[in-house]
Amino acid sequence: MKAIEVMRMMGEIGVRYRYSDVSGIMDYVTKMIENERVVAINGEKGIHAVLFFAICHDWHLFYEKGSWIYLAHDPQGETIYLESLVSKGWDKEVRAKFEDIITHKYPNLKEAVWHRWAKDGDRQVKIQRRLYV
Repeated sequence: MKAIEVMRMMGEIGVRYRYSDVSGIMDYVTKMIENERVVAINGEKGIHAVLFFAICHDWHLFYEKGSWIYLAHDPQGETIYLESLVSKGWDKEVRAKFEDIITHKYPNLKEAVWHRWAKDGDRQVKIQRRLYV
């Protein structure tokens, strides 16, 4: 997967890029791909969702940074923070596919955090993983 392909897929879903931001976005996406922190989920009619994530102990660093600013993550962390989610829909099936992909690669995860955009400000969503041992 190449950065331009990911950006094109996001554009097909609805993301619009300012010309002045394209170079920075390209760098961010390239680094995320190299670090294996991009998940693309296909649906019946092609790409359905593109997710950028970080594994960490403290998600606040990722929330407070700019949208297209790359920060290294800690693969040994217990929290997954969804940095960006571009999707045609975020239903139970898509969420389950994403969870399967991520928990297979990072079995130590205990929680997921993301901030859902709203006109009044971001709304935090936090999910605790049920681990039955």
